[in-house]
Amino acid sequence: MTHFFSLIRRPEFWLTLALTAAAAILYTSTIQHDLSTAWFGADGGDYLTAVLTGGVPHPTGYPLYLLLSEAAQRIFTGSPVTRQALVSALPAALCVGLTFLYIATLLKDKPALPRLTAAAISALCLMTAPLFWGQAVIVEVYALNALFTVLILLWMELSFTCGDNPSRTALFSLTALAWVGGLGLGNHLTLLLILPGTAIWLCAGRRAAGRPLARELLTALAALAAGLAVYAYLPLTAATSWMTTV
Repeated sequence: MTHFFSLIRRPEFWLTLALTAAAAILYTSTIQHDLSTAWFGADGGDYLTAVLTGGVPHPTGYPLYLLLSEAAQRIFTGSPVTRQALVSALPAALCVGLTFLYIATLLKDKPALPRLTAAAISALCLMTAPLFWGQAVIVEVYALNALFTVLILLWMELSFTCGDNPSRTALFSLTALAWVGGLGLGNHLTLLLILPGTAIWLCAGRRAAGRPLARELLTALAALAAGLAVYAYLPLTAATSWMTTV
């Protein structure tokens, strides 16, 4: 509880919330209410059809995106396209806030005012970048993919700096990171591109701290597999869809 109150007193906490809220207002107020091929959104009809019919879109199937989309169709109001586009808008807004927090953490050794200013400007540039903004307001998977990318980078920076965490905390952090990575791969496989660098960086930190790699590697692989288990949803929903149409 003490840690929580110390966290909410930090300006990073409130600036993260403010930037996330500002991005959410921007994206939800400019969200697309009809399917469109603008902003490289040619697959929107494929995704929406799969969600509304219980089917599976083109490979790799995007199981996490499907699960979140089905929840959005039940929770939110508006047309099916609007509800589906919120699966882009809300993760994109959170991505903006976490980008601010990530950059502020990277610059933690700098004075507070220039550090927070640089991080805020960077987040605002991302928020209003035409391509990112476009992906945030259409039916697509890339805004959610961006969220997972910055979440992994932030988790690494917060959890593994200098490799001086207590053993149990470090193992938990590594396990959580691997699970989030596996879950993110259930949205889009381009997340694989950051895994080699992540693995090298983490192994170097573990070796420098004198920690055994074998046990932690096996634990991380098990957590990664647990995240990837979301792909089991694809044959299940395909079988259900097939049985309802026969």
